[in-house]
Amino acid sequence: MTRETGDLVLTAFNARDWDNVVARFAPDGLFYLGPCAPCQGHTAIRKLLDAFGAAYDIRIRHWSHIVDGNRLATQAGARITYKRTVEGLPEARGQTIDMPFATFLTLTDDRVSHFRVIFSPVQWRNAIA
Repeated sequence: MTRETGDLVLTAFNARDWDNVVARFAPDGLFYLGPCAPCQGHTAIRKLLDAFGAAYDIRIRHWSHIVDGNRLATQAGARITYKRTVEGLPEARGQTIDMPFATFLTLTDDRVSHFRVIFSPVQWRNAIA
């Protein structure tokens, strides 16, 4: 079920179906996004997704998984458009970047207990400067 869960999360993300994304997480699930502090629990994860959905248009264009038991590693690429200025970042002017990233997911009792997204903040900052 690990590969299928990864596909469901990424497909729901592309559809901006935050309810479906959050539903895949355990109630105390952790979501790590790059260098940011982790979000824990459905409410915090939903708040993060809402904030990112408001500032960025993110479309995951391709992905592939490697499965090991209840763990899933995914390499992927997304087209990201910066549509609303985020405090501490340069002004949003519709800058668009094709960005590679990786995710690492752990399932516990068929729910996502840990989800980590790794990307290059330097590449992102350079693209939107």
